[in-house]
Amino acid sequence: MDKGKINGVVFLDICKVFDSINDKILLRKLKNLFGIHDIELKWFESYLTNREQVCLVNGHTSLPKKIRCGVPQGSILGPLLFLLYVNDMPDLLKNHFRISMQMILKFRLPHTISRH
Repeated sequence: MDKGKINGVVFLDICKVFDSINDKILLRKLKNLFGIHDIELKWFESYLTNREQVCLVNGHTSLPKKIRCGVPQGSILGPLLFLLYVNDMPDLLKNHFRISMQMILKFRLPHTISRH
């Protein structure tokens, strides 16, 4: 702001964040960005895929339903896996918004503000 430029902040509130993680994307990031390979990658794949859930209400259990995305909640790994999943988001947003903001908005603050 001291240089006459406007700064902006973007806050994201993602609903059901742990439920919305795509396991294929997360596994690809674990491999390509964080260097997890071989048996460790297979362990994460086993941990994240082919999971099912049931509901228990008044003593009655529903049929199992396959979980298509997300990380197990209530585990120590859930928050860590989420952070690894979104770790590259600032770079993606920075590049996207830099281009968009340069094309759309070109503001300069006046050096002095006159008062009447």
